[in-house]
Amino acid sequence: SVPSNVDYISTSLAGQNFRDPAAGQGYVRLTNRSLFGTGAVMQDVNQGQVGDCFYLAALEGLANGQPQRIEQSAVDLGDGTYAVTMLARGNWITLRVDGDLPGSGSSLYYAHPGSSGDIWAPIMEKAYAFARSGANSYSSIDYGSVVEGIQTFGLSYSGISYSSDDATLYAWATAQ
Repeated sequence: SVPSNVDYISTSLAGQNFRDPAAGQGYVRLTNRSLFGTGAVMQDVNQGQVGDCFYLAALEGLANGQPQRIEQSAVDLGDGTYAVTMLARGNWITLRVDGDLPGSGSSLYYAHPGSSGDIWAPIMEKAYAFARSGANSYSSIDYGSVVEGIQTFGLSYSGISYSSDDATLYAWATAQ
């Protein structure tokens, strides 16, 4: 809330360039991309070079079974920034992130845009890199369980466990 703070996020919609989570590489600003296109689908989730498959698997399952949960958790603010709401460290938070994503040229290092070019998965991954532990880095989202990914949407995970197989996880996600 202090404008002189490096992490200050203005409420003014002016396409600001915000601090990015540490990634160890450069950043590419994606422009003229739709956040959701015609809607969130599981084919929009494409993992890159960070071990966050647990989080991306939760996104895929929800995109397949209840895409509205994902679509209600992120919004394009119309100025190259996005607001993402999630449950992190026991609190509901809304983060405003810009469209700068780790990469070089037109290639991204981490989550990639969906087959139709929409960018909700990489944007949500970026917000999660800020929110998961407070470390504000992509390395902070290496390794976890799909249960943790599911919890970011405020969902209970009864009926599944850390060792649940793919079929059980898929059945759970489609039943939510």
